[in-house]
Amino acid sequence: RPIVVMGRSLGSACAAELCQAPRAGVAGYVFESGIADVEGVVRRRGIDPRGAISDADRAVFDPLPKLRRCVAPTLVLHGADDALIPAGEAQTAYDAIMKLAISLDGTITGKGGRVYPFRSGFCLETQHYPDSPNQKGFPSIELRPGGEYKSKTVFAFGSR
Repeated sequence: RPIVVMGRSLGSACAAELCQAPRAGVAGYVFESGIADVEGVVRRRGIDPRGAISDADRAVFDPLPKLRRCVAPTLVLHGADDALIPAGEAQTAYDAIMKLAISLDGTITGKGGRVYPFRSGFCLETQHYPDSPNQKGFPSIELRPGGEYKSKTVFAFGSR
């Protein structure tokens, strides 16, 4: 079964590393609240990046060159109220990934060998862990009487 690799916050560096080359069984990547500006993160922590980040460090930790080489479908997500990583970094990551992007123009074959025709679309739906009721190790999705459920999902899209 194909999987989707997700990297969140600092873990997004791992997703950026992996997305540079085709991986057996990996259908795509999610880059959530990821760091796109390594020097900015260091600077926001009160450290002068000029002496703190060597070229060797940058080659290992800078995700942008890696995202520019991303070869699989990648979804970039970022919350507007992230206190550690500014939401603008999502746009930077998206722009890097889109350097290799292709459009839904009738040339992409999807699940079951079906072609995504020109002007086709897709749907993003929030959900809990798939198959949660049947997996003991997953968080419960049960909401008992008197319990409280809170969720907020914000999708922001742009075009050029």
